[in-house]
Amino acid sequence: MTSSITATIKTNIERYVSENDMTRGALASKIGISRSSLYEKMDGKRPWLLDEIISLASVMGCEEKDIWTSSETSL
Repeated sequence: MTSSITATIKTNIERYVSENDMTRGALASKIGISRSSLYEKMDGKRPWLLDEIISLASVMGCEEKDIWTSSETSL
């Protein structure tokens, strides 16, 4: 993934956890990965897998494309 997509995913995740009074660790647990793995993916050190994006969208209540789309209203 490009760095701009990684940055958008990170922004969307940070907004989601903030708006839902959730920790990143809790989100990681809900999507079935470790907290450190989530951090590495958010920082672009590890790639996101399709099943993780699907799980993330399910937890966040959005479509998969909204995870990597920059839009203040999508989540």
